[in-house]
Amino acid sequence: MADSIITNIFALAKNKQQSAAPEPPQSIEIVDKVVNEEIIEKPNVLSISVDKLIPYDHNPFHLYEGERLTQLIESVRENGIITPLIVRPMGGDFQILAGHNRHNAACIVGLETVPCIVRYVDDTEALEIVLESNFTQRSITDMLPSELAKSLQMQVELFKTCGKRTDLVSQMQQLMEDKYGEEETVEDENSTSGRGDRRLKNNSVITLSESTRRRYMRLNLLHEDLLALVDNGFITVLCGVELSYLRAFEQELLVAFLEENTAEINKKKATRLRELSRENALNALKIKTVLSERETKKEFAPKITKPSQAIKSLFPAGTKPKTIESTIVTALKFYFENNPKERQHETE
Repeated sequence: MADSIITNIFALAKNKQQSAAPEPPQSIEIVDKVVNEEIIEKPNVLSISVDKLIPYDHNPFHLYEGERLTQLIESVRENGIITPLIVRPMGGDFQILAGHNRHNAACIVGLETVPCIVRYVDDTEALEIVLESNFTQRSITDMLPSELAKSLQMQVELFKTCGKRTDLVSQMQQLMEDKYGEEETVEDENSTSGRGDRRLKNNSVITLSESTRRRYMRLNLLHEDLLALVDNGFITVLCGVELSYLRAFEQELLVAFLEENTAEINKKKATRLRELSRENALNALKIKTVLSERETKKEFAPKITKPSQAIKSLFPAGTKPKTIESTIVTALKFYFENNPKERQHETE
């Protein structure tokens, strides 16, 4: 689960004394060139082999795909890497803190080296750079729900490590410990779509409303397969929040059912599953029963409350509405009895 991964990230970063930044070496070999201390102290742009660059561990952000990746590749092919990557020494290689997509595009295009700025930072400072660069370069509304959920939790953990925003840390800790959502209610279905929340207008987690933070933080408690369904829009964010209150084994039962069956999970069904879980009554059979239920739709029953002028013109002046309605029904019955194909077409 995402929370255990994030706990591991900060195991070595409880304070800056325990996770000190690596000391700059006397010299460092970069693309067969020796960079002396004077260059290291100043954040000059250096050319580093793409083969020496490794991704940041537990990066919550996915690499670009589709049209966005295609546009970046074309830009790199025509102009090269304009904005340098930010990296830090990691063994004999360099860990990317900012610029994963640029590095990926450079590899696809076939560049041998890319411009980089080497930073000597500890784990806490490295995470600050990762989160800040991604929040700056992309809009929160463009992020997948899983990306926003994980980055929000990582930023809260960062606040905890640095002793910042203790109010936010306390709120989020209480939320993650609330197994059954006794105090949590989910808002109307229309307020949140599968891809995100239209009210996310600012890139900073600090400015997000408490309810928005609560919703996305809860997604970190979802089974990874259910979280993937939220990302692709099969399950809305609010449905995902409801399902996050299911116990781990209950979520596994749900995943197993969805792997074998095609079923829609709407807000009503997700809420019902959550209620059954709270009552300790949720099992594979109950999941099948809830998700197999079909919504009953009211049959369309046209009713003429006030005949239009066009209809009135077909009847003598002063004809009562009930008489007009009765005549129309009789005429339609006669028509459809003699034109069965038309009736079938209308009901499809």
